[in-house]
Amino acid sequence: MNALTTFSRSRKWSIALQVAIGVIAFAAIVVMVNHLSARHFKRVHWSNRGSMELTPRTLALLKSMTNRVEVTVFFDRDAALFAPVNQLLEEYFAASPNLTVHKVDLYRNPTVAQSIRTRYNLPPETDENLVIFDHAGRKRVITERMLADTDYERVPNAEKYELKTRYLTFKGELMFTSAIADVISPRQFKACFVTGHNEHNPAGNEAQMGYASFADLLALNNVKHELLNLGTSGEIPRDCDLLIIAGPEQRFLPAELDRIEQYLNQGGRLFVMFNIGPVVAGTGLEKLLGTWGVNVGANLVEDADNAPEGVAAAFTTPRYGQHPIVGPLGNVRLRMWYPRTISGPGTPTTGPAGANVAELVYSGTNAIALTQFSDGQVKHTGRDPKGEFPLAVAVEKGGLPGVTTQRGGVTRIVVTGDSYMFGNTFIDVLGNRDFANQAINWLLDRSELMAGIGPKPMKDYQLALTPAQLKGVQVVLIAGLPAAALLLGFVVWLRRRN
Repeated sequence: MNALTTFSRSRKWSIALQVAIGVIAFAAIVVMVNHLSARHFKRVHWSNRGSMELTPRTLALLKSMTNRVEVTVFFDRDAALFAPVNQLLEEYFAASPNLTVHKVDLYRNPTVAQSIRTRYNLPPETDENLVIFDHAGRKRVITERMLADTDYERVPNAEKYELKTRYLTFKGELMFTSAIADVISPRQFKACFVTGHNEHNPAGNEAQMGYASFADLLALNNVKHELLNLGTSGEIPRDCDLLIIAGPEQRFLPAELDRIEQYLNQGGRLFVMFNIGPVVAGTGLEKLLGTWGVNVGANLVEDADNAPEGVAAAFTTPRYGQHPIVGPLGNVRLRMWYPRTISGPGTPTTGPAGANVAELVYSGTNAIALTQFSDGQVKHTGRDPKGEFPLAVAVEKGGLPGVTTQRGGVTRIVVTGDSYMFGNTFIDVLGNRDFANQAINWLLDRSELMAGIGPKPMKDYQLALTPAQLKGVQVVLIAGLPAAALLLGFVVWLRRRN
């Protein structure tokens, strides 16, 4: 009987080496295919449900981008918005080789989370879900509440009254594209808050008069701000990209109005918000704005039909005109408090000819414009005009002759009849922050941060089962599936035995 043939030691090592090389080569092929599929394969979106297909505006920005941008997803993986955020960033990553994405779970990686807080100077106790965009030290922070419009609905519960958050629209692409465009921008803009007339304070934390949250919004848009007293400083600084007059309650001096007029004639950008304070005495801005085609009403608007809390002075509205500022807002409502009517005739009768005045926001169709006041109190006479009233306008005048200043040749103005809507209390109510953000970026001519990227609706799919149906499902899962597996195994055993 012949002895069994065995491999020599060298033969065994040779086979082992070949197997190892094969395994390594296979792993390398898998890695390379994964790399190619991540960025270089054509991505096809088969369904609109849950689709995060990027808009042409975002794709154009990503393809033109040459700067490296680091994205940090500072998110709890169990959060409701983590999945759409993650899916959307995969699309961004696939569209641009200059994006890197890091995911940090707030609770599963506390050490890494703390290092992120330190790196980006976040408060130590911050546990809010964030997406941070960083390029060369310039950062933009997108908070979770900026990513979606929400509402509340009652949970069916016979024992107690309970509400849960319902997500209406997802604004991830709008926020992420604006953040990328912002951090790669070659310059930082500057806004000047006019002071000296009891305006809102950009450093104030008061509920209505404080504008600290509005100042934070400017910072998120990479716009720094400073205070400007026109009565003592003289000319408006040449590097002032945006002049903000937030709720003045005292009259401007003629010299101050002349400086504002000169600034506008040089292609300046102006954001004016009126409020209930100077409705009778006026501020002097009313006449100046009139030369640009803006009519500031000496009235206060109530809209009882759209007052969710029953106070006609505090109403909401989703009624918009046709303009890039309000186009992306869709049906999102604004919250206002006793606004004044702000309208435009189309073409001003005096001042710069050809200025385009567009009405942005309207009240409901049954609103009342109160025009009678006594000792600072509103009087209901029953004779006040009723109907739909414009509450904000945008003005644009381009091609000013002979203008070669740093500010350029296009003047832009936004005027609202309510300044409290941007105070610390109301700016985060409904769509007020979105409107402010749109107005700021339109005034600064940053269209890439605005229109063309609308919010995507979020659908909530629920399976409603009766107690009997739920019990049936439990029986199938707990007993039916194991029994089916045992039966299949028994059938296989019988066939093999035969």
